Amino acid sequence: MNRIFKYIGKISLVAVLASGMFACTSDPNSPGVEYMPDMYRSPSYETYTKKGDLDSAAIYERLEGKGYNIETDAVEMAAIYNLLKGGNTSFLPAKGTVAEGFLPFPYANDTTGYAKAGRELKNPLHFSDTVLAQGKELFEIFCDHCHGAKGEGDGKMVQNDKFPAPPSYTAALKDLPEGQIFFTMHYGKGMMGSHASQISQKERWKIVYYVQSLQGKLAKPTASDSSSVAAPADSLQVKK
Repeated sequence: MNRIFKYIGKISLVAVLASGMFACTSDPNSPGVEYMPDMYRSPSYETYTKKGDLDSAAIYERLEGKGYNIETDAVEMAAIYNLLKGGNTSFLPAKGTVAEGFLPFPYANDTTGYAKAGRELKNPLHFSDTVLAQGKELFEIFCDHCHGAKGEGDGKMVQNDKFPAPPSYTAALKDLPEGQIFFTMHYGKGMMGSHASQISQKERWKIVYYVQSLQGKLAKPTASDSSSVAAPADSLQVKK
């Protein structure tokens, strides 16, 4: 019996010590000692947060460590210090700049912009069998669950009563211009949300071609598809 009590006592002592090691800390926000925390908490700063005013000496020491010389580069070092002394961990892009891989969309998300896109915005991609086939594939991934395989507004989401039926491409939307088709994918319309974060501009233009084929607007390409009619780089073409 004594052995049992001693054994229980040892287990209890180990449990108390383990609890203290894992739970006790001076930081009220810390969960205590963690086993293999790995990448639970990133050491990097959150975007656009401030770390407080940075010490000027620390900035100059870092710059000297990167090859700057206080005697010959004093003006440039002072400019860098003035930029960083507020403690910003990162900065907003300069006004008027465009991020690499993105193109500005010069149409406001309103009825005026929608109408203007319909009049001016034209598909910049060369029409070919491959582009049309790629547009069909993208349509099947992102669109036909609501619009239906033939654009009749009878997709699976509609059949399962998850969303109301969108207008048909062969009826209500038969004459919808290409610019407004692209506009709708860019901003969203009605129950349809924006697809700009999911589908690139080039991919959206491919879908536009396929939607036009469902509308019955497209003729066959003048020649069968080949690599010579591949789509150019992403761009927006505005009618002059």
